[in-house]
Amino acid sequence: MDTQHPAEKAFEINVARESNAIAVVSAHGISLRLSMNGSDPALGFTAPETLLAGYGACLMTNLGKAAGALGITIDDARIELSATKRNEPLGLQDLRCMITVKSGAPQEKVRAAFEKATTDGTATNAIHDGIRAQFELALT
Repeated sequence: MDTQHPAEKAFEINVARESNAIAVVSAHGISLRLSMNGSDPALGFTAPETLLAGYGACLMTNLGKAAGALGITIDDARIELSATKRNEPLGLQDLRCMITVKSGAPQEKVRAAFEKATTDGTATNAIHDGIRAQFELALT
């Protein structure tokens, strides 16, 4: 059994409308205000930016786990993500990801950690595989 990835783990996120411009996202007692107006960055992260941020955080987590499994130390790491909006059909395209790693470990081990980080993670794989939701509507 792979102890790095527990067999089952549930994720629950609640999103509430604070106003016409702000959504409040909460999980396990922590809240984050997000912009629902993509043309006003002063309001906070937009949904596409939040998606990219989660993807980047998963990649960073994956990198740390892979480095630990290989017995190497990552001294510093930075992930830069960019994508462009696609209008037909609406979505994101041209996703680019630059991962910069500083480590005194042998380059082949750092490359192995990079390969594992970019191919093995919960959010990483969900994005790579194209996760689909099952929707329900509750009217009150």
